[in-house]
Amino acid sequence: MNVSELYLMAKWLKDHGRTLNSLYLSLQQTIAHNAAQPQKQPLEEQLNQLDDYLKGMNMSQLSSAQIAYLDRFNVGSILGQRGSNFINSTVKKSAYDPATANSDMEEAHNRLMKAIQKAAKILEALSGVAFAKDHELYEPGHVTVRIEFQGQAEIRNVVDWKNWSATWHDIVRGVGRTVNEAPENTKVIGASQGSVIMILAVTYGFTRILALIAKSIASIAKDYLEVRMAAEKLKVIKGFNAENEKKLLENAEEIQKSGVERVIKELKESLDHQLDGDVEAELRRSISKILEFYTKGGEVDFVSPSAEQADADNDGDEVIDEEIIAEIRQEIEAARQAQEEVKLLTSQVDASD
Repeated sequence: MNVSELYLMAKWLKDHGRTLNSLYLSLQQTIAHNAAQPQKQPLEEQLNQLDDYLKGMNMSQLSSAQIAYLDRFNVGSILGQRGSNFINSTVKKSAYDPATANSDMEEAHNRLMKAIQKAAKILEALSGVAFAKDHELYEPGHVTVRIEFQGQAEIRNVVDWKNWSATWHDIVRGVGRTVNEAPENTKVIGASQGSVIMILAVTYGFTRILALIAKSIASIAKDYLEVRMAAEKLKVIKGFNAENEKKLLENAEEIQKSGVERVIKELKESLDHQLDGDVEAELRRSISKILEFYTKGGEVDFVSPSAEQADADNDGDEVIDEEIIAEIRQEIEAARQAQEEVKLLTSQVDASD
């Protein structure tokens, strides 16, 4: 994560900080009272207010790297949907052990305050740096997509660069034609070092299709990699020979082929128009290439517009329906969760065998 992303993450946390601090403190104080006093106070109002706020936090506005950094701030587990899960399980504890629930809530509130203070210090330290706003990677009317070339999908030289560029041109072309868009509609708005992250700006229609593919492909990649892992583990077992290994690997390849066809079927059912033969063939190639990218350790991440950016977009010529934005954010979250499971496996399997 680069410095500008750190700045924007800190700003996001500070923007939520005052309300979160107040809501967490209110619930914690009521639980503390119930832990110490025989006369109990109702929790429902404070719980529901905090729960609604946590569920409404737009985590899809952050990249995966920024969300991971919230964990380093020690607050990832008490924000967004994870935070909702935390407070609900904690309040359930209070039904039989208010003292433990109070301790957990107090500790969470202290972590939140420390993280907000860190965010404020970051913003203060970077307040005079021009990139803070100028380098915000966002294109009006678009969703930001981060393509991370890592693992065996790493870009190490210009040959890798050329090959992966061609692959992603084909992916963008196939997905774009599905929603009647030319490849030129997808803009390259940035790149960063490390494992090489290419940052694209794509339309809402394009994002919906790509996120649907990403979610389904991640599930297929997970099944494929699990079979590959099983083959590796069984090599040491007596009686497991080359023929057994061949059958397992053939099963893994079949998982990929049938998975691609399943994704095609799901996408066609979700579209409001028919695909002609050429477009469907290009889409099939795109899906196969995204699957290859995933199984080699590459990552596709989405960053949806903030509320302010969405409002600004709707001040322009093309108004974007709020329901469309909400649907896109749901697909982004589903794709992100599926990819997390794949990450756990890619480091354990050599996909190039």
